[in-house]
Amino acid sequence: MKKQDAYYWRLFATALSFSLFGLGGLLIGIVVFPLLQLSSSNADIRQHRARKINHLAFRLFIWSMKSLRVLTYEIKDNNNFRLKINQPSQLIIANHPTLIDVCFLISFVEQTNCIVRHGLFNNPFTRGPLKNAAYIPNIDAQQLINDCKNSLQQGQSLLIFPEGTRTAMAKKTPKLQRGAANIAIQAQVKPCPIKIKCHPHTLSKGKKWYNIAHQRPHWTFEMAEPIELPENSSPPLAARELNKAFQAVLFAD
Repeated sequence: MKKQDAYYWRLFATALSFSLFGLGGLLIGIVVFPLLQLSSSNADIRQHRARKINHLAFRLFIWSMKSLRVLTYEIKDNNNFRLKINQPSQLIIANHPTLIDVCFLISFVEQTNCIVRHGLFNNPFTRGPLKNAAYIPNIDAQQLINDCKNSLQQGQSLLIFPEGTRTAMAKKTPKLQRGAANIAIQAQVKPCPIKIKCHPHTLSKGKKWYNIAHQRPHWTFEMAEPIELPENSSPPLAARELNKAFQAVLFAD
C-alpha cells in the first residue's frame, strides 16, 4: 500500500513516543514514587495518588502522540462516556486490538485497578508505576480472581481485557478467556463493555512498533450498556453464557 500521512515522520515520531514512554516510566519510578512514599503513612492514600499519577502520565503520553500526529482518536458520546467510565466499583471490559489500548483507557479513568503481566513488575521502566499503584499481577489463576473480587468489593474499578492478550491482526473473532466472566459472577458486578476499533490496524499482536500503518491510524471508543449477569445457572455455565455475551458486544460489526 502507498505510504501516506507523512509516513516517515510518523515512524520517527513513533520511535520518539515510545522512547519518551520508557524514559518517563523510569524517571517516575526512581524520582516521583520515592517522594510519594514520604507523602503519607497511609497505604490507601499513597495507592490513590499513585494511580492518579499513572492516569496523568498516560494522558500526557496519548496527548503527545496525538500532537506529534502519530494517531487520532475519538470517543463516541464523549460526555456520557467519561461520566460512566469514572464511576466507582465498575468492572470495565474491553477488546484488545493494539498495544496501547491500556494507555488510552487508564488515561480516561482517574482511578482504576487492572491486571498486569507479571514480567512487567520486574521491568525497570514499568516496575515503579505498577508496584506503587498496586495493580494485580497475573500469576496464579485462583489468586487473581480473588484479588480482583476483593478489589471490586472495596469499591475500586477494575479494567480487564477478556482476550488476555492483544488480538492477532488476521484473527477477527478471538477466543475469550473466562477469567473476566468468573470475576463478574463471583463479585456480582455487571461488566461495562468498551468496544475499541483501530483503523488501519497497527500495533497488533505479532507486529513490532516500527511496523506502522500505511496511513495515520484512528482509534474509536464506545461504551455499551452494562451486561446483565446470567440468573439461575451454575457458575461454570454462567461464565460460558457471559463469555458469549462479551463476544457479541465487543466484536459485533
